Amino acid sequence: MLGHELISGVEAFAHKLCKSLGLAQVQIVWTADIQTAAISAKGKLMLHDVALDAPISKSMFHRYIGFVVHELLHRKYTDFSVRAKGNYLSALHNAVEDIWIERSAVNQGLTGNIEGLLSELIDGMVTEALAEVEDWTNPMQYPFALAVFGRRYAMRQVPLAQGLERIFSEASSRIDNCLNSADTFAVAEWVLSQLQLPEPEPKQEPEQGEGEGEGEGSGAGAGEADGAGEGAGQSEGEGEGEGDKPGQRKTVLDAYSLAREVEPGCPVAGDPGPGGKFDRGRASESWGDIYASSYNWPTATAGCGKIRNEIKRLLENTGRSDWSPHRKAGSLNVRALPSISTGNVNLFKRRDEVEGVDSAVLILLDNSGSMEYLTTDGVTRMHAAVPVVVALHAAATAAGAAVAVDAFNIVTTPVVGWGAPTAKLAGLISKINPNYNTNDYQAVRLAGDKLLARPEQRKVLIVITDGNGDRERTSKHVAALERCGVTVIGIGILLDSEMTSVYPSSINVKNLQDLASASFKHIKVAMA
Repeated sequence: MLGHELISGVEAFAHKLCKSLGLAQVQIVWTADIQTAAISAKGKLMLHDVALDAPISKSMFHRYIGFVVHELLHRKYTDFSVRAKGNYLSALHNAVEDIWIERSAVNQGLTGNIEGLLSELIDGMVTEALAEVEDWTNPMQYPFALAVFGRRYAMRQVPLAQGLERIFSEASSRIDNCLNSADTFAVAEWVLSQLQLPEPEPKQEPEQGEGEGEGEGSGAGAGEADGAGEGAGQSEGEGEGEGDKPGQRKTVLDAYSLAREVEPGCPVAGDPGPGGKFDRGRASESWGDIYASSYNWPTATAGCGKIRNEIKRLLENTGRSDWSPHRKAGSLNVRALPSISTGNVNLFKRRDEVEGVDSAVLILLDNSGSMEYLTTDGVTRMHAAVPVVVALHAAATAAGAAVAVDAFNIVTTPVVGWGAPTAKLAGLISKINPNYNTNDYQAVRLAGDKLLARPEQRKVLIVITDGNGDRERTSKHVAALERCGVTVIGIGILLDSEMTSVYPSSINVKNLQDLASASFKHIKVAMA
């Protein structure tokens, strides 16, 4: 499995689970800016981004599924208006809330294997923590330790500083009686108050009927017990005996102390880019009609027969079917019969068929406001771009490819879907209204996702743009798409500079004639 397959699989699972749980659909945001999963009160589910071509293990895929389950349980049970003041109290409340929502889901049997999914998720967190944490007596580890302790289905536990088990056991019992997030907050406040108190001295009661002398004996016994405790502490340092048990818990903390993250952490899978977010819902939401009757861009493609023929040659189904003669078995080859007299026994022929390579082509047109700027030639970029889009669509369609066209500015909008006739495209695109800023990264990512989901073997993305966008993030995503088998071609419209820093396979055109004479060589290299 690769990163893009994980992304599509996780998104599909999240939407199905929302439906199963009776929840409103969430809006999934992939971002490299967080190392954990999170969900907002408005249903925005944030997940750590992965590179499209990153190899994904089965355990990593299961962890992401666990993230989705956990965060959607927050969506179902958590009251997001209940908030703690201070980092430490907030971490304790998160720990208690996590325990409560997961117990509630397990007790209600929300899904068939929810306990197994949550168990696998917490066990992975524990494994990583055990490898990272050296001092479990550090108070910043206590909220995480509580979050683990309260998951009764966890197969692994973390070491508890002496004195924590008593507090955590009582907290766990109180969580069983919680009905809402206000109740879990009250438990978190109680835990904090207990952590700030010194550990009570163990009670030493004299045995009944023994008198004062025996009381002294009890004191001596306690002294020996203390000595044994010190011995255990030494064994811890040496890694012997009970050395895996940490020392006494510390009480130097308050609501604003530092704390380890208690939410499940996301693994890093490849380099998804230089940061930022990919919000699929935001990238494809409607910002009104992208067409205006006042526009009438030219769509005529006269004189572009050369590019049509060349693209057809590049994209046509290259399958062949012919007969292979001189076979000892197969269909009788009548033409070989005269050679019997010479002793020829290879009188048969067999049909050889080679399947062709199907193609999917997505044309992505920059529809930002800068595409309407006048150039030094006195024409707008859109005036030159629209006929190019129509010509490419006609050529790819004639070649037998599945073709679609999207337009993008701050959002991405479909113009025509797969298989639409070129005449329909021409009628729509002639009225397209250039507006807003250029979000080419999100547009290229959306287009890449569409192509990666297609069944065709050859996948081609053609981006027609003036190049004024997020060059760094877009170039990294273009490289990732190429590694996933998507051919990406950039066509710069009336640019003063080259586009190769973003689209290594790119050309710069001013009109249809430039496209017809220049594009064949570059596209051939890109599809090799």
